Amino acid sequence: MPSPDSNRILPLQPFTRTYRMIMRRAIRLSILLLVVCLPWIPTSVSAQDVEAPSIPATLADLQSGRVDHVVLISIDGLRPDFYLDATWPAPTLQELARQGAHAVAVRPAFPSVTFVSHTTMVTGAPPADHGIFQNRTREQPGPVARSYWHADSIRVPTLWERVREAGGTTASLWWPVTVGAEIDWNLPVPPQPDDPGATRLDMLRAAVHPADLLDELERNATGRLTPENFANGSRGKEARIGAMAAYLIETHRPTLTLVHIVTTDEYQHEHGREHPQVRRAVASADRVVGRIVEALEAAGIEDRTAIVVTGDHGFIDVERLLAPNAWLREAGLLAEKTSSDGARFLTTGGSALLYSDSSDEGIVARVEQLLASLPVGIRDAFQVVTPERLAAVGAEADVRLALSARPGYRFTEDANAEPVSEPGERSGRHGHFPFEHEIHTGFIGYGPGVPAGLRIEEGSLEDIAPFILQALGI
Repeated sequence: MPSPDSNRILPLQPFTRTYRMIMRRAIRLSILLLVVCLPWIPTSVSAQDVEAPSIPATLADLQSGRVDHVVLISIDGLRPDFYLDATWPAPTLQELARQGAHAVAVRPAFPSVTFVSHTTMVTGAPPADHGIFQNRTREQPGPVARSYWHADSIRVPTLWERVREAGGTTASLWWPVTVGAEIDWNLPVPPQPDDPGATRLDMLRAAVHPADLLDELERNATGRLTPENFANGSRGKEARIGAMAAYLIETHRPTLTLVHIVTTDEYQHEHGREHPQVRRAVASADRVVGRIVEALEAAGIEDRTAIVVTGDHGFIDVERLLAPNAWLREAGLLAEKTSSDGARFLTTGGSALLYSDSSDEGIVARVEQLLASLPVGIRDAFQVVTPERLAAVGAEADVRLALSARPGYRFTEDANAEPVSEPGERSGRHGHFPFEHEIHTGFIGYGPGVPAGLRIEEGSLEDIAPFILQALGI
């Protein structure tokens, strides 16, 4: 099969086949309901004869009919407006939202970063329970060379473990924290290479399971992969992920398929929420979803499959930097990396998490006093997340308090930076506490028994795994 052209942006085409499949299914269900129910409809009905339908108030209340297959698609940086606002180039997402259930706002895990939220999706647990606290481990500051890559870091049962225990099969494409996972067909997010001469693709070839999976996918779905055509930020990579997912679904029909689409995150980081490149990335992600829907039809399992589309976080536009470790340094409270005295913030873009190994029980109180004494122009640029609020969302217990940036600001760990920077070029960040609605992500659920057109006002990423297990009867 010829490999997709990573440099050519295809014009947005009507998703005719996908649309026809969805509409055929809706029409068949409508006719069936009419045939079954028509004889039982009385000629006159009083108000007391009508039982109001049970409408899910939140995502936690939503249920599906029993299915044999679930496809969980994570669009990194998914914002609800991609499917709520028809001006976004996402016809497949918008049609699935109309024909299924959708949420207006879904709270991410905290901090609202990729590895943390994706682990919450597949466990139904908050970070305090599942053990993935940031994208990188606290012991390895700096670049994500020692992130939580491996599945054995997860402390609670995962969807793939539950499905396999129930006798099902699993597939996963580019899902975080899955290196070494017991997944039947697994193409994980691989570690960054330590060897300067190695590439991320080299690391991927060593991490896939079974060992010849990438060869099988290149031979039957994508053509030869290269570091250039399978790089993050490449819309060609998204097309290849879609081709891989379609091949696995049509060939192996997994009980559970996990798919992670990342280009939407890359371009929002680079340009902020609104930019032509973001729209192109959304269109690319939408085509992947459409390709998966068509693969379900080709495999003959579309009527026995639930599709879940969600994301790990939203995005907030930023132009200025806040340097909380510089504030600590100036106040004499900064802990050096080799010392247990004092305190230090670790930052995740939109949040800053305070850690202290000091035996001085008053250190946190002094940090709180420092924060309260900052100039108004700095103090108004963030909100303090108290220990009580951190505990309520299941954040890491070792975080003594946290800061969440207001729109327009993000954090840096640099203790030598200016306390607050001058405005710079706009970009996008996440990591924030869900004070701001823009950091919320979305949800679409489509499949047997899911009420068509149902609008759910709110939910949490902790609701995703229970919904999937209920749909599969596990």
